[in-house]
Amino acid sequence: MGQRKMGHAKMGQGKNNSQGFTLIAALLILVLLSGVAAGLLFMVDNETRMGGNDMEANLAYYGPSPAWKNLRSTSPRCTASL
Repeated sequence: MGQRKMGHAKMGQGKNNSQGFTLIAALLILVLLSGVAAGLLFMVDNETRMGGNDMEANLAYYGPSPAWKNLRSTSPRCTASL
């Protein structure tokens, strides 16, 4: 009979250790997923900034184009030199 009580005590201790392991595993997974989320947020922020820079560069390059076309069509001196 004494052995049965000892066996149950060991089983109870194993259950407590299992609960501790589950807590640690859950915290590690939470930290891992938080790191992935922070990395994705950083990547999206950088992509947004790069897209804005590209849009500004395109506007700076193509923005004056209608003005040049208008200048060429209205100024005879400008069209003769081109």
